[in-house]
Amino acid sequence: MLYYSLHRRILQLPDDVLVYPAHGPGSLCGKNLGPELFTTIGKEKSANPLLQLSCKKDFVDQLLKDQPYVPKYFSYDVQQNRKGALCPVASINNLSHLPANYAFSPDDLIIDVRPKELFKAGHHKGAFNIPLIKTFETWLGSIIDPNEKFYIVGSATEAACYRAASIGYEVNVKGISETAEGDAKSATLDLEDFTNHRGNYTIVDVRNDSEVAAVKIFPEAIHIPLPNLRERVGDIVTTKPIVVHCAGGTRSAIAASLLEKYLPTKIFDLGEVINRFVY
Repeated sequence: MLYYSLHRRILQLPDDVLVYPAHGPGSLCGKNLGPELFTTIGKEKSANPLLQLSCKKDFVDQLLKDQPYVPKYFSYDVQQNRKGALCPVASINNLSHLPANYAFSPDDLIIDVRPKELFKAGHHKGAFNIPLIKTFETWLGSIIDPNEKFYIVGSATEAACYRAASIGYEVNVKGISETAEGDAKSATLDLEDFTNHRGNYTIVDVRNDSEVAAVKIFPEAIHIPLPNLRERVGDIVTTKPIVVHCAGGTRSAIAASLLEKYLPTKIFDLGEVINRFVY
């Protein structure tokens, strides 16, 4: 195994050799990554748990345990990098700019990149809300398949296209529009009713497996990680209104917008209020 071979070579290096990490905390390319911008072989030999293991099996088991999920775009990008990725400028310059009154069809895949508050106040029916925040590319490439075509609507659509290009998705954009407001509005949760009558709701937990293993906030919740939500909407009971939660409010807002498109019942985003139930 390549990583184990590197592990053995690292142990043979001098302690004063500098190491510059290729990824930082939060990256899906590793786990338990620290914020340090550099380290030394000596420090890693003494502090890195993986370098304390001499048995190959133990090393492999520990490396693979509790790995983050793999977004849909990972394997696609590997193939693109092998072929040689094209410059995105031409694709972005040739994008179709939709008129303000453009009529989307029910089958169109629309990515609304506005903040969640603006999306909830009014959006195109069936649109997914993936805000143009730090994790935009991660969620775009986790929810949307590399072969799916989609529209981008909202403010800063060109910036969103360049962000999409960082994972090779700019070629999938069918068109862009600065007009994102629509007649569809997201439902507002009656928090008091939910708190006192949770049994009247279906609760969907979209956190990762490791988060739920550490603490399940609502024992009765259906657990479906956000990256798997589109494929598993059929697992969700629709006889009651649905309340979606994550750990802080970002993923639940994205998830709620997805479920609004697919399910014939009221969808509520618990949002940041989840903190009241955790602490």
